[in-house]
Amino acid sequence: MPSTRELESKRYAAPQSRGELSGELILTPSPFGDPRLDDEFFSTRMSNEATRRAFLGIVLKVLLQINFDVIQALALGTLPQEARGALKAYFSNDMISLGDTVPAVYVNYIVDKDGVPPTKAEIIEILSVMKEYLSDDSDDLVKQVDTQIGRSRMLWRYAYKAGTERAHIQFIKGMEKRLGLVDLGLVDATELTSDPDAEPASDPDATGATKPASDPDAADPDAADIANADVNTKTPSQVAETVYTQSDISQDATDQPIACGISEVGFSIMPYRRIQDHKKHTNSNLVMNLFEAAARYHFGNKYSIEGYVVARIVDPTLAGISEAVISRLACSYADGGGGFNAKLGGLNVNGVNHLPMILSDAKLNREAWITLEANEDMSNVEDERERVEKRTAYYKARIIARLERHNEVTDKLISTAEEVIFQKNRLANIRQKLKEQGEKWREFKLEADKSRDPDWLENIKKFCSDPAG
Repeated sequence: MPSTRELESKRYAAPQSRGELSGELILTPSPFGDPRLDDEFFSTRMSNEATRRAFLGIVLKVLLQINFDVIQALALGTLPQEARGALKAYFSNDMISLGDTVPAVYVNYIVDKDGVPPTKAEIIEILSVMKEYLSDDSDDLVKQVDTQIGRSRMLWRYAYKAGTERAHIQFIKGMEKRLGLVDLGLVDATELTSDPDAEPASDPDATGATKPASDPDAADPDAADIANADVNTKTPSQVAETVYTQSDISQDATDQPIACGISEVGFSIMPYRRIQDHKKHTNSNLVMNLFEAAARYHFGNKYSIEGYVVARIVDPTLAGISEAVISRLACSYADGGGGFNAKLGGLNVNGVNHLPMILSDAKLNREAWITLEANEDMSNVEDERERVEKRTAYYKARIIARLERHNEVTDKLISTAEEVIFQKNRLANIRQKLKEQGEKWREFKLEADKSRDPDWLENIKKFCSDPAG
């Protein structure tokens, strides 16, 4: 049976325009019953019909920042594969023409050299390493995992705070649910909220961000070592198309890549630099980092982080909501096993109030927000206009076809009704004629009875017997 992530992906990939998709994205709660981390975030913005319509417009504006093919790939979780195929030129042009000059929302995935995520069997192995890593008697394994990316000198570098440890547990439970596994009992569910002094999962440190991503001076103690780590940071060349798309409903093969992948969504005013930070495990998402380190512990360099800039944010007021909307589109929250984000998207957006970004800084060769907004690329707006026109024409043709079928059926019904009326009138006429004939027969019989000679038979006999007759 498909997971909720797969069901959501099909729901988000079905609309053929951003306007249609907006309605699907704001649908809260989920039609599939599972609660989502962002349900309250969305529902509070739709307290009545007026606020719902306003919020729907904001979500549409967010989607207008994204190429539609990218939207589809985000929904299906196939972006790493599409980036090697149909979207390869798109992402190359974005990196060359915009680079780190325009703030953006980016999405990370953990995939192999072909852009394919781990299999179910491999994820089970990775989760077992993560569980052992979080246990109290795993020093040897912790040391090995901690040195997979760089040579960290800090033990438990991926789980050194209560908030981050809870985030790991949340992800493990969500992934086990997604894979349809029995609960292996790493920790009781009540443990996740039983400690009143524990840091909330939405704490900035819950995903390991110890400094704002926009801070040019943000550094990690292991940065020098990590910088030399064997991480795949180059864009792979065109690869052969793989069989990975969506899992068959009846399929439960553990050797197939997990459908829709596993994602992580973030925002930065310098997105490509931020993606490199994630690859180096510097001020990064610790859930994603531990997953990658555990994957390397088990499978060597087969899997690594790949990041893609998916939406350029030229309006600072849309930075937070853009991260939240794209997080829902990509199903990147850990509680459902769809991704590595353990906190709500948009709550800790760094760089929106970055002074050089607001005022413009010639030294950094950056433009102010107002300049970026004035020069916004309108290609997506034009694309949406064409899509709306096509959908309008489609629905118009569909309505006309339905009306034609309705008219055809109506004409047949009218013809049938007329035939029934005709036959009814005809039957009435026949009955009337029969009635009239009956009356005539009765009159004729009455006249015959009146004029009848009772001796007519005797008279005939006499006539026949009279020779002179």
